[in-house]
Amino acid sequence: MSFFVLEQNIPNPAANRTKIPYRVPDAGKAVLKIYSSVGQLLYVGSQEAMTGDNIFEVPMLNLESGIYFYTLTYKGTSLTKKMIIQK
Repeated sequence: MSFFVLEQNIPNPAANRTKIPYRVPDAGKAVLKIYSSVGQLLYVGSQEAMTGDNIFEVPMLNLESGIYFYTLTYKGTSLTKKMIIQK
């Protein structure tokens, strides 16, 4: 495996908690950031990813209903996806 993949969050739309699956080719630090639709940074989390499939579990308790973007950075590469919070 030689690629970095960011999957869609589960569930989408999310309410109180969401899982963000991703896959990395080698072990390393992964940093997740969640932004509002206007670019305000709302959440930062990091974990030591293992080779292969990994999951970030993120509480959504402080986020209002709306559209958000999440960016995962791994070894200098960043991937971004959109998610919906619906409460």
